Amino acid sequence: MTFQKIVNKVSPVLQLISVDTMNEKLSYSIQDAIEALGVSRQKIYNEMASGRLKSFRIGRRRFVAHGSIIEYINDRVREAAEKEKEAAASMEA
Repeated sequence: MTFQKIVNKVSPVLQLISVDTMNEKLSYSIQDAIEALGVSRQKIYNEMASGRLKSFRIGRRRFVAHGSIIEYINDRVREAAEKEKEAAASMEA
């Protein structure tokens, strides 16, 4: 059984971790997440508080999983596409 088939069976979140990304960091500090997403510290904390960006704690430190960042970006792209589609539909009506 290939690595990808095993990952597909385990969890949808784990699907984001492929052989290509295994050399990437698996989790990011808040500062790293800020830099990766290009947003403010306040925006990161607001998104975590709303549940849109998932994070976890190890001891007193908070981290954002690599997969959570990818999921967050995909969700925002999907939302933008839906808004564009709705705007186009309203212009046609």
